[in-house]
Amino acid sequence: MRMMFVTWAWPTHFFPLAQLAWAARAEGHEVVVAAPPELSPTITAAGLPAAAVGAGLDIRPLAGRFFASLAARDSPLEWSEMRAWGTGNLATYRKIAAAMLDDTVAYARAYRPDVVVHDPTSFAGPIAAADTGALPVRHIWGADYTIRTREFEAAALEPLCERLGLPGVDSVGAVTVDPCPPGMQVPAPVRRLPVRFAPYNGAAEVPRWLIGLAGRPRVCVLGSTAVAYFTDRHVSPLPVVTRALAGTGVEILAIGADRDRGDLGPGASQVRHVPATALHLVLPHCDLLVHQGGGGAMMTALAAGIPQVTLPLFTDHVFNSRRLAAAGAGRWIFANSADVDGVRRELLDVLHTPGYRTAARALGAEMAAQPPASDVVAHLAEMSV
Repeated sequence: MRMMFVTWAWPTHFFPLAQLAWAARAEGHEVVVAAPPELSPTITAAGLPAAAVGAGLDIRPLAGRFFASLAARDSPLEWSEMRAWGTGNLATYRKIAAAMLDDTVAYARAYRPDVVVHDPTSFAGPIAAADTGALPVRHIWGADYTIRTREFEAAALEPLCERLGLPGVDSVGAVTVDPCPPGMQVPAPVRRLPVRFAPYNGAAEVPRWLIGLAGRPRVCVLGSTAVAYFTDRHVSPLPVVTRALAGTGVEILAIGADRDRGDLGPGASQVRHVPATALHLVLPHCDLLVHQGGGGAMMTALAAGIPQVTLPLFTDHVFNSRRLAAAGAGRWIFANSADVDGVRRELLDVLHTPGYRTAARALGAEMAAQPPASDVVAHLAEMSV
């Protein structure tokens, strides 16, 4: 079987696809990951072959105004308001697909894949599958936020399909590969193929000091790459978290190289900066993750069985945070409403209330009970015949 994975140039959209690609290669199938050239180093660092398709595209001018409007809000933007925008919800992803489409289809025609796997925002994938007759497979990365735009996707993609003489495309494909724990997933009229989540946040070394007990509670703090990229505000939750935990004796691990951490206040001595490692290597040694609600970070923490506090700003991050809280595995405060006292209350509540960890471990157990990626590969091989 030949499998072609399609994603655009955002590493956290590629990472969830890696385990299925690894499993396919381990079973002797042919695999290639088609993505814009700037993602090739990330793909090859994961030990997978990359096919560069399309040209580099700066998406900040495409989506910057939308994200700037989110940064100025006093409350989350709700789907009831967004739904009125119709196909406008997909404008950025349609432009990304348009920039990748010709190269992706040309590569698919030459490669002749049996299966095309794509993340739910990489619409060049299902169109290439329709053009070549390959089995289209949608691969999500957590709670299914993007399913809400399905009603608009056919109309949004119609001009791209017309370029190839296609009557249209079903953007959810034949099946959706789903690593989300069932207790956190949303109902949707799609055929789901559950898969065990394998945490992967990029190639990295394990810091030697990390192995072993910390001797005191350890809180990991992670900034969002998307928030950092699209806005000049809310780059990292670290300053408010550090001030909130000042004097508590909690060790704070600051992951990543945020461009502006700000004044950390009196809790600065409790912070250990970890600029060059991957989240999946750190979280098994922590008691709590604080982040901005991204799906990859949330799933990685659940796999480690640790609770979370999120400070979301973007709409998908709010969606994820609500699903997490509903499952009992964490708490959240809208980023623009977060102050030191409020964050302190939430952090100490989650750290010291066993129910949050119990719920997180239960979701982690659900994830571990799902079929391994090798079973999913075998199922896709049968479907593609």
